[in-house]
Amino acid sequence: MSLKNYVIYGMFVATIIILLAMTLLATPSNNKSTFNNYLTKSNYAYVVMDTSGMPKDISKNILQCGVDFAGSLGAMKVMNVYAISKNGVCYHSVYNTTKYMCLKDIGKVISDPVIYIRYGHNTSYRDNVAYVGVDETFVQGDCSVARRPVK
Repeated sequence: MSLKNYVIYGMFVATIIILLAMTLLATPSNNKSTFNNYLTKSNYAYVVMDTSGMPKDISKNILQCGVDFAGSLGAMKVMNVYAISKNGVCYHSVYNTTKYMCLKDIGKVISDPVIYIRYGHNTSYRDNVAYVGVDETFVQGDCSVARRPVK
């Protein structure tokens, strides 16, 4: 294996570890009302649009969902918006970095709400994190504070 392959493999493993840590280290609550409490009480909100490994049509749906959420929260919260591209680059208004570093930064968020948008068919909750599943059936306008997290 070349050095490049080792680096890519290492980044992949590190990303998996961070995702597991974000899921396992949170206090175990899968309650949407707990998430809504975080959302109501915080002055900040994080929106993460993870399109890594997704085909173009799914990526567009994930990105549109993130725009919808950011728009529905924008006047009420200080927004931190991240977009993770198909090739693993994480874009933020202040910097661009790897998916690993992006998730590491977001993983430090303990009490602010995080809306993590990824491919899937369901929305699930873990205290301050709403994992929003978006698939090929997405319709613009489906993703907003009034529609997704509080259902």
